[in-house]
Amino acid sequence: MGTHKNKRRIPHTAWKPGQSGNPGGRPKVVAEIRDLARAHGVAAIERLAALLKSSNESVALRAAEALLDRGYGRAVQGASMDSEPIPHRVVVEFVEPKRASEQTESTPPDLPPEN
Repeated sequence: MGTHKNKRRIPHTAWKPGQSGNPGGRPKVVAEIRDLARAHGVAAIERLAALLKSSNESVALRAAEALLDRGYGRAVQGASMDSEPIPHRVVVEFVEPKRASEQTESTPPDLPPEN
């Protein structure tokens, strides 16, 4: 058997070291739109603050969420692996249903006990 090293071939389309995948940078249009939106930032915040007092609870809630998200950042989603897991217990019980002849109109069907 011949000895040869298995070298991974790099595709000819791969970037060279130091070469950018986006040499033109972010498009200018995005920056222009961002600047236009920021010019209305104060008015938008003032409007959200006014909507907090809305009699429509849905409107007031959305305004509060928007203000909190912009002021403090959105809440982090995800699970923490630092704490102990919360134990969950699922109990499945199979029962044989009563026959129609065993039930009367005044007898409700068997229900599981409430905890």
